[in-house]
Amino acid sequence: MVATLLSFAFDGHTGTEGTRLVTAFVAVFHVGAAAVWGGGLLMLVQVLWRRHRMGVPVRALQLAVRFSVMAAVAFVVAGAAGLVLSVIIMDSVSDLWSTPWGRLLLAKVGVVAAAGAAGAYNHSVLIPQMLAAPEDADLTFAFRRAVTIEGAAMGAIVIITALLVGSAS
Repeated sequence: MVATLLSFAFDGHTGTEGTRLVTAFVAVFHVGAAAVWGGGLLMLVQVLWRRHRMGVPVRALQLAVRFSVMAAVAFVVAGAAGLVLSVIIMDSVSDLWSTPWGRLLLAKVGVVAAAGAAGAYNHSVLIPQMLAAPEDADLTFAFRRAVTIEGAAMGAIVIITALLVGSAS
């Protein structure tokens, strides 16, 4: 895992934009935090659906509480590092709408915002409701649906990121 994260310090914009050490450091934080958020989210979706299909107690509240804080921290770190990387890479703000790279970045930010909104909904609406009624099947369903939507958004983020990495800034 460490070797994979460090590999981002030697490739792409890290090698061509800004001060190499700073860009590499920020890229490692961006990718690492995104991996924690995305990997945790995808495992959460898988566990929720597997338990549901097996007919065993889902324990959505416990899963939600355990994942929520870590996901929020990872989301903020990934977003902050992504913003710093964007500032390092872009020549001007107009690159956002005048280049294919910028338009892909805007698409990624839009999908990340949608995933973040789903996570915020879980954290601020569903988790408090589940704390009040931990065995409510409708709340468990709503949580499973919300994290599935967030997981689908994460899949779209990965695809857009692949296109972004392959695109010239």
